[in-house]
Amino acid sequence: MRKILRVVGAFKPLANNVVIRFIVGFPVTIGTLQLSEYFYKNNFIFLYKSTFTLAVYLFYQLIFLSLIMGMTGRIYTFHETKNSANINKNPLKFAIKHRDKIVMFYKLFFIVGSAYALIMLWFFE
Repeated sequence: MRKILRVVGAFKPLANNVVIRFIVGFPVTIGTLQLSEYFYKNNFIFLYKSTFTLAVYLFYQLIFLSLIMGMTGRIYTFHETKNSANINKNPLKFAIKHRDKIVMFYKLFFIVGSAYALIMLWFFE
């Protein structure tokens, strides 16, 4: 058991890598969507809704979060390295000061959007 935990622990840095999460998340999400489509065609409604919910969750966790973190990370890194003369001027000063809040707003926006879609799927279909 200890060896298995060491092997799994060796892959932990890859789980936090944005590119790896995106590359792994894309086929996993597509596979889950195809599975939910199979359940829908065979009239397994509960399994269809469950796998579709899982697909939305995987899509959000593995793809959207990777895109958001990669996008915002590159923007801030660019301005900190190549545009350091203008860091103390607004609106760049405001964006760097409130970096965490801006990223949280993006995440919240996508959570609300996916929650709305899932509520419509589960209760109004």
